[in-house]
Amino acid sequence: MPTILVLDDVESRREAVSRMLRNEGYGVVPARSGIEAQWFFERDHWPADLLLTGFAPREEDRYHPGIAVGALLARVPILFMAELDRGESVRRGLIQPTAPYLRHPFPPSVLRRTIQEALALAAARPIN
Repeated sequence: MPTILVLDDVESRREAVSRMLRNEGYGVVPARSGIEAQWFFERDHWPADLLLTGFAPREEDRYHPGIAVGALLARVPILFMAELDRGESVRRGLIQPTAPYLRHPFPPSVLRRTIQEALALAAARPIN
């Protein structure tokens, strides 16, 4: 099964999503910040198949998580999740109209289907 990095600064949400993914048989690496995600990826050399992330605020040291996450994007497909609906996220310029997207809260069946769609899309358009 694929390994999914779950990046969310809200611990309860990160744990709930990680638990749902583990129950579906996915490998899960939870991270609370972009810096931590980059550290897991580069230091531990784990094979990430997908990055599942919310739109996070700046780190405590004012370092924006997008800087660290940006380094992963060249090698790992991304699936965004947020409380905003897709249309509002597109309107604000947070995602592209065709980007895989989850609006939370979401049930395990929606998570499973969206993860499968994101992985299939990534397989059809490999990242170099």
